[in-house]
Formats: sequence, C-alpha cells, structure tokens
Amino acid sequence: MARFEAKMNYSTFVEKETDVIYGTIQVKLAREEWDVPYYIISDDVFAHERREFDGRGELQEILDMISFFYNETDAELESVVILKPFPEAIAAIESFSDWLEEWQRYFHLSGLKDVGYIHDVARPDADAIAQILEGHGFEKELLSEDESRAFYFYSTALPVPVDFPNDEEGIVLQQLKNAGCDLEKPREVEFMLLMENKRMAKKAARLVSQHGFETSLHEEEQGYALSCTLEMVLTYRAVKAKLKELEDLTTEFGAVLDGWSAMTDEAEQ
Repeated sequence: MARFEAKMNYSTFVEKETDVIYGTIQVKLAREEWDVPYYIISDDVFAHERREFDGRGELQEILDMISFFYNETDAELESVVILKPFPEAIAAIESFSDWLEEWQRYFHLSGLKDVGYIHDVARPDADAIAQILEGHGFEKELLSEDESRAFYFYSTALPVPVDFPNDEEGIVLQQLKNAGCDLEKPREVEFMLLMENKRMAKKAARLVSQHGFETSLHEEEQGYALSCTLEMVLTYRAVKAKLKELEDLTTEFGAVLDGWSAMTDEAEQ
C-alpha cells in the first residue's frame, strides 16, 4: 500500500528590483525535513538589462538556459517554475514519485503550468532521477555549456478533468482514475487537519471520532496535525461532503483543512 499524499509547505518572495520570484518547498518526512528552493521566471524578468544579474552565478546560469530554451523552441511561456536539484535524501525515498506528482499538481493549481528542472547529471543517482522525471512528463531539452546540468521541462502536465469538476478534489480524483484506480472500490481515505492548540486538537479528535473517523494526533513544528481516516468509496460528492463535515465539526476548535489522500494498491500504481 502507498499513500497518495505529500507533507509540504510553500513560501515565496518577490525581488522587486528584478521581478524574480524565489520560493521554498519545505518537505517533511517523519522526523526529517528539507528545503527545496525554486524560482519563478516570467517574461517580466527578461525585460531587465542582463547586467542587473551580473555576479549572480546560479541565477545567471538559469536565465541563460531559459533564454536559450525560449529562442530555440516554439514554446509560448508566460512563466516557468525552475526546480533546483533535489537533495539526494529526498530523491532516495520510496515516495519521491508521489511527491513530484504533488508538486506538479500544486503548480498547476497555482496557474503555473510550465515547469523546468535543473538536473545535475554528475550526481550518483542521476539516471534514476532522470527516469522518474521522464515518467512524470518531463522531457530533456538541453545541456549546460559544460554539460554538467540538463534542463528537463514539461508544459501543462495535468489535464483539465473530464470526469469531475475542475477544482482541487476533481483533479486528484481524475489523477487517480487516469492511473487505473477503481474508484468504486472502498478504500481508506485520510483527511488532514492542522491546529495550533493541543488542547483544542484533542477536543476536535474526540468529536471527530464520534462521527466514524479514526483519528491520530501528531505534533508539528508550528502546531498539531490531526489525521482523520475512514473507509469510503471515492466519489466527488462524497469527498466534498466529508470535507464539509470535518470543517463544520472542527471550525470552533481553530482547525484548518490541509488536504486529503487515498490509499492505493500496488496493482493500481
């Protein structure tokens, strides 16, 4: 069994002088934590004089690669998310593919459908990472001048749902269906709630458990995560109803919904 979920937080910062947007994806797994930086490069960035980026090695390299990509392809891009090389510890974990898919979904829902990945071809796990990237729609576009880095790219990797409404729940359900999951088969579904106060979190857990959910409480860096699970058939209406039920039950305790995930069998992956 494998979980269709990721534990991630996102933060962004806009550099007003150059219009470059810096971001960080904070990845958590058990007791380990990593920060994965990314850039959002738009047409506004290229309106600046190149001298404004002199002396900024990594950013200059990224701009050079994207400029070349713009000029050598017919792509019409408003903005590109550039993911920097993942730490080896992240790439080595069993759920790396699921997390990469979650990043794709996050950027898609944010309206940023064009994503590039700067791949270090000299790293020990380079071939394995390349296979995972290609399996998620990335295509190798070019190499850096010294051939030490490759630029992988995908555009609009997540299609608009055809079987479900076009919102976050609909996209996840469409992904599961496209992956071969039998949505008529009952399966364990986990809904995650975040709270700042431990006493309130325990009260919320007791109330939620009275409504058929199994609960577990975990301490996070900035509060508490309440996992609420139950077995159900995955329909759009059912997922939306459970989200609404949990919201109604826990709002008074200061809870914030933080997404949901579903268990999949190995045969469905």
